[in-house]
Amino acid sequence: MGGMGEAMGRIQTLATRGLFRSRDLVGISRNWLQFARDMGRLTAHGPGLWSHALYRPTAYELAQVRLPRAVFWGPSALWLLGALTREPEVLWIALGNKARLPRTLDPSTVIIRTRRLEQDLITLRPPGRLLTLRVYSRARAQADLDLHDCERKLTQAEVHFSVPRHAGLLTSGLPVHPHEAPPRIPDRGIAPEAEPGPCRGS
Repeated sequence: MGGMGEAMGRIQTLATRGLFRSRDLVGISRNWLQFARDMGRLTAHGPGLWSHALYRPTAYELAQVRLPRAVFWGPSALWLLGALTREPEVLWIALGNKARLPRTLDPSTVIIRTRRLEQDLITLRPPGRLLTLRVYSRARAQADLDLHDCERKLTQAEVHFSVPRHAGLLTSGLPVHPHEAPPRIPDRGIAPEAEPGPCRGS
């Protein structure tokens, strides 16, 4: 199933994405992934996820690779779009009603289901990152905040998604588009720069 030269070449190509899955190594034994890790060329990021040894993927990238059809919504979308000054401490992800859920679950991401998964969708690549993320538009993200009681979802989430504990959040805000107004924080009356989070109270 391919010699070392072919395997290392394929692995190097995959690693240029920043993050990839074991199953992306088609036609070559996955044992070569362990070999590449032992040689210091790869880093494992939980079951089936790998990156170049020097690349440190964010929690957003890890979630997007594990759930390719997922979309970041609400607080996560607003922050990725540069509309919030404080990054949410958890990830907020939307899935289709029939989407399969990950096997390993952990209270680190709130997931909602929607029939309109592909509506109001945009893609973006944060500065310095290699992976493109699926994110709801600013208008949709704000509308979702108006519709959902986020604080309740933090304690009674339908399901939680796990990412490795060492996976970091993005550490710098993204620029706000000049034609967009600051987001409206529902029902709290707190200025955006002082608010502890963009969710409604119970």
